[in-house]
Amino acid sequence: GLQVPWSGATRGIGAAIARLFGAEGAWGLIGDILEAEGHKLATGIAAAGGTACSDRLGVTREIS
Repeated sequence: GLQVPWSGATRGIGAAIARLFGAEGAWGLIGDILEAEGHKLATGIAAAGGTACSDRLGVTREIS
């Protein structure tokens, strides 16, 4: 029942952590500015038996 949001998780350590949590049964939301890579990662997690989805997320601009 663990639900985990991942920001910037399409590459490197973030992607490895997302895969690990997915393999352990967590539901994950992958948020990253790299939409295609996020979708590919979520698809890979699902193919390995986990549950994940992705959406575009940019955190470098402050909203005023």
